[in-house]
Amino acid sequence: MSKKNAFLIYLLLLSTLHVCAQKKFFVTPKIGLNLSTITNVDSDWKSGLNIGCGVEWLPFSKIGFESGLYYANLGADNVTLENSNTSATVKAGYLQLPLVVKYYAYKGLHAFAGPQAGYKISSSEKPVSILNYGKDFDFSGIIGLGYQFNFGLVLSANYVAGFTSNDQGFYSTVAHESRNCRNSAFQFNLGWRF
Repeated sequence: MSKKNAFLIYLLLLSTLHVCAQKKFFVTPKIGLNLSTITNVDSDWKSGLNIGCGVEWLPFSKIGFESGLYYANLGADNVTLENSNTSATVKAGYLQLPLVVKYYAYKGLHAFAGPQAGYKISSSEKPVSILNYGKDFDFSGIIGLGYQFNFGLVLSANYVAGFTSNDQGFYSTVAHESRNCRNSAFQFNLGWRF
C-alpha cells in the first residue's frame, strides 16, 4: 500500500469519526418490571422482569430513534381453563428488538412509539401443561413516556400491545375456538444513558 493510499484511508476514517461524533449516539442499559397478561381470556396480571440495553441516535434536537435487545418475562397468572376447576400460571421469556421514534417535548420529557419484534426463548405452564403457550415469533407495538435527566438517569413507562395471536397450542386445550389471544404488558424501566 502506498503512503498516499494510507493517508487517504486515514483521512476517510477521521472524517467518519467526526461525522459520528456530530450525530449523538447513546447507549442505555435498562432494567424494569413487567405487568403482563393474555388478552381475551380470564386471567390475572403477572409480574416479571425486563432487562437489556438500548442504543439511541439523536440526529435532531427533539427527535431520536432507539433500538436495542431486551429480555422480557411475559404471561399471566390464574388462567382459567374452560370445562375445568383448574387455573394455570403461564410464563414465556422473549428476546425483544424494538424500534421506536422518540420525541423530546420539553427538556428530558419524551414520548416514544414504534414496533417491536420478539422471539420466544422459554415457556412454562404450571400446574398443568397448556401445550407450549405462544408462538416463537411475537410482533407488537409500544407506546410510552419517559424522562431523561441531565446526569444520565432515564425513567420510562410504556404499554406493549401484542399484534400476534398466540392461539397456537395454547387454546386447543382450553377452548375449541380461536380466541385471538395476545400478549399485553405495562413496563416500568430504570436506565442509565452513556
